[in-house]
Amino acid sequence: MERRIRKISNGAIQTTESTQLRVAAYYRVSSNTYEQEESLELQIKYYTNLIDNQPDWICAGIFADKDSGRNTKNRPEFVKLMKSCRAKGVDLVLT
Repeated sequence: MERRIRKISNGAIQTTESTQLRVAAYYRVSSNTYEQEESLELQIKYYTNLIDNQPDWICAGIFADKDSGRNTKNRPEFVKLMKSCRAKGVDLVLT
């Protein structure tokens, strides 16, 4: 497997395998009820564990919103995720 070393803006050096996927997860709940909060926490735990246990995946971020899904106005984490995707910082999104 070929290794790539990429210099990042703060001067630190990051090493990644060239075949690793940058994987992000996105969750949304529509209200702030106890049940929805618990569901959100379970989703975060599940997908974090899933990403961490795949040897060819790198976590590209965990994004979660707590509001209506009718538009992106109240979904700032979704907007951040889309910006990261457009900047080619994410290869795969789990929802």
